[in-house]
Amino acid sequence: MRIAVFNQKGGVGKTTTALNLGAALARSEREVLLIDLDPQAHLSGIGRFIPAHAELIKVDSVFGKGPNILNKLNAGLAGTAEPGNAVIDCCPFLGVLSLNAVFAADRVLVPVSSDFLSLRGALQIERTLAALEPVLRRRVERRYLLTRFDRRRNMSFEVQKRMRDH
Repeated sequence: MRIAVFNQKGGVGKTTTALNLGAALARSEREVLLIDLDPQAHLSGIGRFIPAHAELIKVDSVFGKGPNILNKLNAGLAGTAEPGNAVIDCCPFLGVLSLNAVFAADRVLVPVSSDFLSLRGALQIERTLAALEPVLRRRVERRYLLTRFDRRRNMSFEVQKRMRDH
């Protein structure tokens, strides 16, 4: 199973979610490969991984967004001897790196911090994934994960309610 952890909003817990999901898979004695596609490279200091680098920020301007570049990660993972599990930490903008992750993933996990801007970002992701489905010729499986839930804040419950409504 390949899971891309993606939201177009920063600070929602993508890297923390990717790390904890990878750790949970490893604890259940499953092989897991962590792939850091965020130029900030916060995930790269941990575990069995393919690390990121600050130079990744240049990928969009150097390679463009043609179909050949958007399937590089998928082709690379398909070429491995044993597919196993992969958790892909995405950068917070829709570009070549995040699109590669979505194209390679079996499922997209969308962390949503319990605030309204993050909820808005999740709704944008929903529109983005729906727009990509004709290109991919498949439905993109997605799950939404509420992060940073604080029972002391009414906003957390309001965001939770709105997520359920959508």
